[in-house]
This record gives sequence, C-alpha cells and structure tokens, in this order.
Amino acid sequence: MYRLFYGDLEIGTITRTGGDFPWNWGKFEQVFDPEASDLTRQIEAYRRMTAQKYPLIEAEEFERLHEIEEKLFQDFSDLIESDQWRLVDGEDSWGIMAPEFPEENIVAWR
Repeated sequence: MYRLFYGDLEIGTITRTGGDFPWNWGKFEQVFDPEASDLTRQIEAYRRMTAQKYPLIEAEEFERLHEIEEKLFQDFSDLIESDQWRLVDGEDSWGIMAPEFPEENIVAWR
C-alpha cells in the first residue's frame, strides 16, 4: 500500500491494482478533510474535475473532453505542474506527476 502526498499533506492511501505503462492505477481512500484549508478545497475540486474526463473518453465526446482538459489546466495548473506530488511506501518515497481520479475510489498516476 502506498500513501499519496502533496507536499506534507497526506491525501490518501492507494492499493495498486494494475498498470499499463506509463500509467498505474489502484483503489484510493481519501484521508484528508477536503474542507480543512484552501489547499484541500483546491485538491478536492481537482479530484472531482479529473473524474469528469473519463466518461467523456468512453463516450468518445472529444470536443467536451478538450474543454474539460483546458479548464483543468486553467484552474489547476499549479497542482498539475507541481513537483510536490509523491508516493510513500514505508521509508521509500518518490515523486510522481499529478494523479487523476477517474472514479470515486480510484486513482491513476505516473
């Protein structure tokens, strides 16, 4: 099991269930209070917005998907471009790109 962090803020725990290079995915359990601070509210809004992409991909609604991706970058570029995302496994820690949350209790990362 991994622990997902943004800086010093623990976001949740992940149990990896699969992967297809370069992506990995797994079950996600949120552990932070989404209303605790401006940062947690921003991360929660980012999580919810990334979830909007995946039904559009499956429905092949690429124009709407492009709009969501533009809005994601416009509203959350500080999170998306940040080097503060990391996974922790015991004493090991490594940086990842901003994860996405395709479903309520699922996370994807690379």
